[in-house]
Amino acid sequence: TAGFVLPIIEILQDEPQMPHRHIHTLVLVPTRELAVQVCEVFKNMERFMPVEVRAMAVYGGVSINPQMQNLRGVQVLVATPGRLLELHRANAFS
Repeated sequence: TAGFVLPIIEILQDEPQMPHRHIHTLVLVPTRELAVQVCEVFKNMERFMPVEVRAMAVYGGVSINPQMQNLRGVQVLVATPGRLLELHRANAFS
């Protein structure tokens, strides 16, 4: 996982902050467990970087409303396919 997380974080260090609902990087994973795991790797790796990279995991089986509200300022979205489609239909990100 670190093999793709580190280059993404390095790229995001040089990127300007985007509008609140703009997702810079999408990581698509098949299960909620993997979504949580990948998101944790992003959070653990970014602790060592000078600029914060905000990552969030979204997946089904929980209420969509809190996930939609917490998308503001997220640069890396780790998502399962079903929840990603639901958020896209709700215009929750761009």
